[in-house]
Amino acid sequence: MYKLGFLELSHVFANQVKLPYSTGCVWSYCKTIKEIYENFSFDIDDWIYILDVNFDVNDIAEKLSKCDIIGVSYFVWNTNASDRICCQIKKINPNCLIVYGGLGTPKYGRCDDFLKEKPFIDVIVHNEGEIVFKNLLIAFKNSEDFKQVKGITTHKFQTPLENRIKDIAEMPSPYLNGLFDKLIEKSKHNYEW
Repeated sequence: MYKLGFLELSHVFANQVKLPYSTGCVWSYCKTIKEIYENFSFDIDDWIYILDVNFDVNDIAEKLSKCDIIGVSYFVWNTNASDRICCQIKKINPNCLIVYGGLGTPKYGRCDDFLKEKPFIDVIVHNEGEIVFKNLLIAFKNSEDFKQVKGITTHKFQTPLENRIKDIAEMPSPYLNGLFDKLIEKSKHNYEW
């Protein structure tokens, strides 16, 4: 069983923390696929989403380095912290596959300099992550060439974009499927949601 972790850091404002919606949507979709839920495990404790005064890059990197794959939701407010964590993860576990997605990543076709500056990133996912991340997990599990996965850029190649999701209502919600309920139940902080 392969172990997944997710990193979607947000700052705490007025004693409130945001639910990690982007990675919640990606995992909510992926866990509906039998081949994924039978071969990948995800523990809520490996979902890092709070960027506060207790934030410790080394502790988080050590924890996440035990995962086989890390999905990172990359936005302007978390770029520095996410990069520092993922760089450290690669030092601890060079075999951990680090996958970036989100609006903080460069647009399709413009990733070369970004990847040169950040050699610890293995894959960038373009557009919506649900289908692309699912296909990436299946390719990883089957030891298949990632060149078959649409919508990604790596240090060596870029694949054609995956089709956009036409009906977002078909995608499962982390609010409705109980994923966020589990996260809230297991949370070990005193912040408000």
